[in-house]
Amino acid sequence: SSGSTEAQSTGDEESEEAFDQSGESESAGAAQETVATSPYSQTLRLAGSEPVEAVFDAADLPVKKVTLLSAAEKDVTVSVLLLQEKPEAVVNELDDVYAYLEITTTLSEGELGQALITFAVPVEWLNAHNHSEGSVVLQIYEGEEWFELETDLVSEDENIITYQAEVPHFSYFAITTGAETGF
Repeated sequence: SSGSTEAQSTGDEESEEAFDQSGESESAGAAQETVATSPYSQTLRLAGSEPVEAVFDAADLPVKKVTLLSAAEKDVTVSVLLLQEKPEAVVNELDDVYAYLEITTTLSEGELGQALITFAVPVEWLNAHNHSEGSVVLQIYEGEEWFELETDLVSEDENIITYQAEVPHFSYFAITTGAETGF
């Protein structure tokens, strides 16, 4: 029976440690401006006229691919951060948001020729919010306003619908449902 007592005291220590760790992470989270998961980053080599693709396959990340076209010939890092809530810097709240994102690159202003963001939305989320697949739109934050970007449905299966939108630059983004499109 002494073995079970040891196991019990070890269990208590573990729960105390877990409590301490959660206390630490709460204070660290409060110090951060926006609660966020760690960013997903990829470094790519730009070779002038050919587009390059940063492919992200993390299950919890809606962004699946960022395609860049730039005349620059250098390494560029693309970072995608899934935000747990509206960024503090953002004034206007949006309705029916699937995800807030911050996407950045190490390209200088003027170096970006064209950029496409490919992202996925679960059919389950659309059904739960009574939206059709044609209503999903990527919005970009500019100044203090959200702007809807032209968003195309590129593929779908029974679980996931994949969309693509061309973006003028990188910033905060929101995957939302806007006006019905495709008519």
